[in-house]
Amino acid sequence: MKIVVASENPSKIEAVRDILKDYEILMGAEIFSVKPQSDMVEQPVSWRQIIQGAINRARNAFREEYNYSFGMESGVVQLVPEIGRFDFGACSIYDGKKEYLGFSCGFEIPRLVQKILEDKWVDLSEACKIAGITTEQKVGAGEGLIGILTGRRVTRKDQIKQAVQMALIGLENPGMYS
Repeated sequence: MKIVVASENPSKIEAVRDILKDYEILMGAEIFSVKPQSDMVEQPVSWRQIIQGAINRARNAFREEYNYSFGMESGVVQLVPEIGRFDFGACSIYDGKKEYLGFSCGFEIPRLVQKILEDKWVDLSEACKIAGITTEQKVGAGEGLIGILTGRRVTRKDQIKQAVQMALIGLENPGMYS
């Protein structure tokens, strides 16, 4: 079995690799990665953009030689104006015919970072650098903002793994999702 991850981000590739060990239907699969193509905005700011970005990545990476492609996208969503913006991740698993979707836990973005996102229209990494939270070029390639805020108790990789696990529910239970 061959699986392609539509990412060059080590956190995403490692998350998929870690998860596959726990799923009998995917054990022993070879994992490949390709440069992702989401055909979306740099910083998704709605559920629709997050979901479509994950689906586009999975579909664009799929080739006949792969059994499955995994596309992941994170974004910042305003749930309720009084509360603020939350970071969520999505995973789309594509088998050439059907998508299986899953989502990660979400957490509130610090208010200063939210303000920078709104005022400067930069991505989350740049907003975190401007806010002085990190000096990393791509905060999501390492522990992520969630890792910084939780003191590494929950990392970006953990958040991605959760989205992958949720997407695998449909793949493991095809009769319930057809």
